[in-house]
Amino acid sequence: MDGRGNALRLLLIAGNWLARALQTLLVLASCMVCIAYGFALFGDGSFGWALLLWTTLQYPAIVIHELGHCAGARLGGMRVHTVQISAFEFNPLRRGFRWRWRPLPRKAGIGGYVIAYVDPATPPRRARVLMTASGPALNLVFAAILFGLGELLRPRALGWLCLMFAVINAMMGLVNLVPHLGHLANDGLQLWQLWRAGPDYVEPPHARLAGASMAGCTADRLPEEDLAAMEADGPVMRLFALWYRLKGDQNRGEWMRAVARQQAMDEAVAEIDPRLLAPWNDLLALLRAELAFSRALASNDATALGQDLLPPRLAWYMPHFQARCLALQAALNGEREACEHWLDACRREAGQSKDAAVPLSEAMLGGQVRALLDRVRPAVSAEPTLA
Repeated sequence: MDGRGNALRLLLIAGNWLARALQTLLVLASCMVCIAYGFALFGDGSFGWALLLWTTLQYPAIVIHELGHCAGARLGGMRVHTVQISAFEFNPLRRGFRWRWRPLPRKAGIGGYVIAYVDPATPPRRARVLMTASGPALNLVFAAILFGLGELLRPRALGWLCLMFAVINAMMGLVNLVPHLGHLANDGLQLWQLWRAGPDYVEPPHARLAGASMAGCTADRLPEEDLAAMEADGPVMRLFALWYRLKGDQNRGEWMRAVARQQAMDEAVAEIDPRLLAPWNDLLALLRAELAFSRALASNDATALGQDLLPPRLAWYMPHFQARCLALQAALNGEREACEHWLDACRREAGQSKDAAVPLSEAMLGGQVRALLDRVRPAVSAEPTLA
């Protein structure tokens, strides 16, 4: 790296350190102000209670922040895929949502996040700005409202409580607006990057493909140029592109071609340092599960489907997958009623997905599984015979 590159790197490190220092000062200032309000609420000598209340009120502030991101995503025409709030993960469905207890890793250093994808028909920069800015904006709106209520209600207990919560929301909004790169880029850094990108901002290929899928474009119809761009972006992105190519093969009924994707997966994995492979284990598990399904259908042998191919943490996202595997087993055994039962279960589960491509893809696969019934074990004629 030349001298200019080293200077830029040192400047970025120094800027990130200063941003972290400013965030820390904001947190400490909010803590001190809230403790002062706590003394007014609980009386002198109640430092512990005031500190406990300051800590506890941060969780509803996180909820407000993430709900702001969700609202901004919806306003921008985006489709929300996952919402993480503290230790709770929410998966929006077409009707309602499912949730589970899933604590964030300590090293993440965040209280939550929202994963949402831009609809291909929506201007991507506007959508991203709305989603990113709405989290801290909602915190600051709540802070202003609560501060006004607190001033009206104090010295009653509810007034001091409103003031404490106002300070915490203001802190959360401002801290997130200070550009900082931790485990992930925070809201402020993302907004700065979007501002620098200007009106010509485009989503990266993997985000465009995910957005197209969420909007109902099945894998067999995804743009080839985006798939090729991902494949040229290193082994990890090749694995993501491989997922779409594998699903495209399945949708078209090209089962031997799908099975042959195993070699491409092995080659990509071999290029990744084993010490850096852990974050992609879930993706590899998904690929292996769909490859096993493809082999079973290509060979008319469902022996390998007798076990749960997906670990529970992934089956939670894809409840339709196990039903599809059971339908294939029944079809290969000539069990028409059982096959139809599991295909119907697969259809119901897939129909709940917010990814609009999932029910379309599962309908294609269901039709191919159903076609096996007559091929594997022809139906016996029901015509009466003459004695």
